[in-house]
Amino acid sequence: MRDNPWMKNQLYFRYGFWDLEPNANMMYHVTPKLSAILDSAELSSRASRNSKVEGLGGSHDVSVSYYGSLNRAAFTLMYLYRIWQVKEGILTIHDLAEVAGWDDDLIAIVERQQPHELVDQVRMSLGAPNPIVLGDSWADGLTEDDFAILCFKNPCKHLYVQDLLKLSRRSDDTTIKALTQDSIQELRHNVAPRCYFGSHSDGLDSSIYHEIRNLLHKGESQITYGEASERSWHSGWGNYEDRIREVFIGPSYYYPKEWYGQDVIQFKNITIDLRRQPVTIGDLCLYHQGEQEFQIFRSMPMSDICALHTIRDILREAKERNGGVEPFFWDMGYDIEGSQSWADFELSTWEEPLEPVGDTLCERVASLKPEICVVAQEVYDEWDEDEFEYFGGGICHLIADAIVDYLQSRNIDAIPFSQQIDEVHVFTIAYDENTREACEIDISPRIYESGSGYSWAKIEGVTFEPNHVWVGPIDFEDDLWAD
Repeated sequence: MRDNPWMKNQLYFRYGFWDLEPNANMMYHVTPKLSAILDSAELSSRASRNSKVEGLGGSHDVSVSYYGSLNRAAFTLMYLYRIWQVKEGILTIHDLAEVAGWDDDLIAIVERQQPHELVDQVRMSLGAPNPIVLGDSWADGLTEDDFAILCFKNPCKHLYVQDLLKLSRRSDDTTIKALTQDSIQELRHNVAPRCYFGSHSDGLDSSIYHEIRNLLHKGESQITYGEASERSWHSGWGNYEDRIREVFIGPSYYYPKEWYGQDVIQFKNITIDLRRQPVTIGDLCLYHQGEQEFQIFRSMPMSDICALHTIRDILREAKERNGGVEPFFWDMGYDIEGSQSWADFELSTWEEPLEPVGDTLCERVASLKPEICVVAQEVYDEWDEDEFEYFGGGICHLIADAIVDYLQSRNIDAIPFSQQIDEVHVFTIAYDENTREACEIDISPRIYESGSGYSWAKIEGVTFEPNHVWVGPIDFEDDLWAD
């Protein structure tokens, strides 16, 4: 699998997992153990370090946690820092009471609480988000220099979101934009209400983390959705594949007849692939919606850090944005410039792009017809017949330009070429100066537009197919494209 930029905004649901484009967004890991991480040269799970100390991760021993938002990470880091300050005696109960506006009666109630519980009381009094930090034993033996945010590019290729409906209703800056778009909303009208894509979603298996843990402890490297529940499935209860289909899209009487028996369903820009298939655990990240947190199952070397924000950086930024007064918590309304939020992240399908194959240039270009169709489809789908954009003309020149860009990305030299035979038309020429070969690539405008001269109208509902793409040899001409 690799980057396929011509499939942007396409959603691919692969038997329980969403495809996503690696390294297109940032992930932010909050740590109060920076010195220990620096000493180990990588950020890794407790299980890989043979550590029994739960720390902040709770029972999550085989993964590393990240936020998809630098704002969320900054809030959590300050929260941990305040707990540490209370534990160290830097902040007192009276300092907290002043911040939270507690009276003497409430102080008498909360003063017997543990440091993390005291800070949580302040958080609730101020109406701040809940970072869900349990206990404060992790704060032993730390210094201020241990509090930091490590920024990595997301290395994963697949995403597991248990409850799609809950995610789409979120309004915070960790919402995954691609999974809240109109096509997802419209899909809900075509499936059962109580299914993954439905309007009253039951979600997917919430115990998948435990399944991954079991597989990793057994030395397995891949997971297939539903295999654990299938092992406990009673054969007398019917066909398990039908049951899985109902989990994803519901019983057959809910969805369109053309979907009956189909393992791959195309709905607008969403591909629902119901074929059972394994996903490499190291390529997977889980999104925990309650904590707005991602969990990945691989170590991250410190050499991959894109940026590091210390607690001093965050406090200084918070103070500057708060009129020179240091706030108790990070204000989630702050927007740190340069952060790449999942709210702006678009998923893209990871269908394998074709490699040119063949002995001649025309054979190599012809082998790429399926992706040439995708390129042309994007231009066609964006055509709104705005006369100010196209001046009544067609889009053949835009399709030719897009094909040129695509061929050049596949290391094939190409140019757009304009020619007038009855009508002015622009097509593409590919060439190879070493072998002195050239070929023409064209999609007839009669397939997607009607009209004449400089007045053309879009033919609605066109889907480009490989047989729409003409590829044929032409004479090589040095003076036409040589530098």
